[in-house]
Amino acid sequence: MGKEIQYPTSDWLEKYINKHGCALEDAEVAWWDAQIDKGNPTPFDLDAEQEKAVKEITKGMAKSQKAVDAFGKTRTRERKPNPNKRDIIAHIFSKLKNIYDDVTVSNIERSIDFRIGDKDYTITLTEHRKPKNAG
Repeated sequence: MGKEIQYPTSDWLEKYINKHGCALEDAEVAWWDAQIDKGNPTPFDLDAEQEKAVKEITKGMAKSQKAVDAFGKTRTRERKPNPNKRDIIAHIFSKLKNIYDDVTVSNIERSIDFRIGDKDYTITLTEHRKPKNAG
């Protein structure tokens, strides 16, 4: 079985209260925070069944959340392709392909990976937005 839960002793709590001039509840919170930071078990930890239930509930949440418009309807937003970025990546790729053997486009609008000797490199393309007006 795992480690045992270590509860704060009255001596430890008293010393903490005297040193920091705080309430008993604050000292207890500090104890449990330290235990969590150390990776020790606490009475607040979930058991195996609860952890499994949480994983099941939260599985796929990021994928399933959709944007909600002003009328309360869920919408899926299609990302428009950026032809300028695609052209730039294609141009850089063709130039690098003539020079090096191991060149790949890892993201069609963003990055190119290549190898020179035993070193790996990535070129990342960023399109900057217009600055916002300050007034």
